[in-house]
Amino acid sequence: MAEITTMTVMMTVMMTAMMAVFGVAGNAAASQKPNIIFFVADDLGWNDVGWHNPSMLTPNLNRYAAQGVILNSSYVQYFCSPSRNAFMTGYFPYHTGLQHGVILEGEPRYVPTNFTMLPKLLKTAGYATHMVGKWHLGMCNWKYTPTYRGFDSYFGYYNGAEDYYTHETKDGGYDLRNDTLVAKDPGQSHFDYLFTDHTLKVISEHDTSTPLYLYLPFHLCHNPLQVPKEYEQRYSHIHTQDRRTYCGMVTMMDESFGNITQALDSRGLLDNTLLVFTTDDDARSRLVPYHTTPGRCGPRYKDYKLMTGSPGRFNDWYPLPRSQGEEDATHEEDAKPHWKPQLYNIRNDPEERHDLADTEPQTMKMMMDRLHKWMASGVPPQNTPIDPRGDPKNWGGVWTPGWC
Repeated sequence: MAEITTMTVMMTVMMTAMMAVFGVAGNAAASQKPNIIFFVADDLGWNDVGWHNPSMLTPNLNRYAAQGVILNSSYVQYFCSPSRNAFMTGYFPYHTGLQHGVILEGEPRYVPTNFTMLPKLLKTAGYATHMVGKWHLGMCNWKYTPTYRGFDSYFGYYNGAEDYYTHETKDGGYDLRNDTLVAKDPGQSHFDYLFTDHTLKVISEHDTSTPLYLYLPFHLCHNPLQVPKEYEQRYSHIHTQDRRTYCGMVTMMDESFGNITQALDSRGLLDNTLLVFTTDDDARSRLVPYHTTPGRCGPRYKDYKLMTGSPGRFNDWYPLPRSQGEEDATHEEDAKPHWKPQLYNIRNDPEERHDLADTEPQTMKMMMDRLHKWMASGVPPQNTPIDPRGDPKNWGGVWTPGWC
């Protein structure tokens, strides 16, 4: 679920894709190829699902988690663009140049076109490929956008954080597309209603004789915190406004997940399907590598995890927000001036409380050597500044490709 590692996900999906492309049976019929449904929750936390935290109302996700496999000792990338880069290409972002944070509005950054994305690979195997939701992998040129990277259809937005109702970015600029056309929404519907309705339309119109790849990176539960009152009111016992709204957003997402899986089931598409549900952020540490030097990284090898540099803003264990009143914890960012490398056995110590750097020096050296070897294969990060040519004011108030 939320802890599923980027590379574990991609290895599974890519292996499924390659089997579909080349076929264990060579000329296998399309009906034998599994459908692939890949649902990405945005910024969902480990404790924000019902099987980890019973106070969270996620009955649909709970049901599928109970029937499936929960991978709860793995990691995704620490931000949206790096994770989505890995989902779409199977490469760590330090191999594509997207290892430094997210693509900001107006930055001419992107996944280079020499990297083949998963939907394009699946199309060669006869799949129908559709995407609904947040792209965040580059939009300064049309060739970097979804329908040019292998998707038959696309409904969503190109940037990273939009208002759920106005569909504008924080600094202005409308951002909602149906394929390459601007999708108008004069009624200012909540993003989740739009995305769910469009997904149900894709499912209802799908030719079931063709295998389906459906990529659903919805906006929930990214900021801004916005949800219809009916969902927020289900958490009326929570006094903290932001927490109450956020929990309502999680439940709204769970309801969408339930409606989508029900629609898939009613069309007989779940009988032969790889269904993946994951989040895109684990901000406590960076998965290898974040910088082009061993600055802030969290590589894994078997039961061991190495951490170099600061583990991030939330660098210790804090009590959960209380149901009533404000949370008690204060969070210190980079509380120590210099963080030395740390080593943990996460099988024996899943909470990473016992640093083994001094007691297991050979393992520590082996991990550091591996890190340096991985670093040597990396490429420089794309650090291109915001380009004023991309300002929506130059494009009729709409975020539009064509300026790089």
